[in-house]
Amino acid sequence: MSTITPELLTSAEVAALFGVTATTVKRWADAKLLKCEKTLGKHRRFARAEVERFKRAYEASPQASKVAEEWVEDWLVFLRETRSPSAIEARLLQMHARLLRWDLVCDELGELVCEIGLRWSRGELSILEEHLMSERLSRALSRLAEWLPRSPDHPRALLAVPDSDEHTLGLALTELCFRERAWETLWLGQRTPLSSLPAEIARLTPGLGAVALSASVVSQDAKRLAKDVTELEGACAARGVLLVLGGRGAWPERPVYARRIDTFSELGVVLDSLKSAT
Repeated sequence: MSTITPELLTSAEVAALFGVTATTVKRWADAKLLKCEKTLGKHRRFARAEVERFKRAYEASPQASKVAEEWVEDWLVFLRETRSPSAIEARLLQMHARLLRWDLVCDELGELVCEIGLRWSRGELSILEEHLMSERLSRALSRLAEWLPRSPDHPRALLAVPDSDEHTLGLALTELCFRERAWETLWLGQRTPLSSLPAEIARLTPGLGAVALSASVVSQDAKRLAKDVTELEGACAARGVLLVLGGRGAWPERPVYARRIDTFSELGVVLDSLKSAT
């Protein structure tokens, strides 16, 4: 007698269904609100039937229309009104004092970044407001990253977004996770031709290098991204360096060599395991 294997969704796929971040999905799972199972690699997978059951309960809740929590609302007002870079940095340091790790701070900030994008897409924020808030937060994150020391052997990470993407706030969060672990980072920034990366990858030290790509929700050309990933996987595998894919873009869900990262704390685990192996 045959059995039917239920369709399993990743955290990123569930997040897209609800219009939230993967971190929010993780919180639902940790709170036992949304049942999940874990793969051998400790990744959460959700049965579609369970997700649909939870979605019905979620939509029936009086709070369903409230996408942002109160702290997110507070942050949005703060970023819109403050003109003091040091005030933003101080607030980020307060978050770090509470959570003790920058990757956990970045997980919370990822929800904020997602909400900024959602409100802009719904017309609740003007393009000027979205740019202003994102730029203020990005600059504060970059300054904090610069304060963190580098390791004497300087493991090095290349940071980029797809060449069709201009949104680098997720990349700023990624950089902070690397710098927290004493990596040197090379910021390649906006509209980076991914075809130009193999030459730079060849300069990375095997076992002490990484390439981190962040694609925002605007990067939805799955065929093009898959082609880019295949080319970069070959270059990274040949050099023995890590390749991580993050953000809500249409990355391949199950790449051959690259690591698809749903949360910044997951990125932290990957980086810590890489350090332990060297």
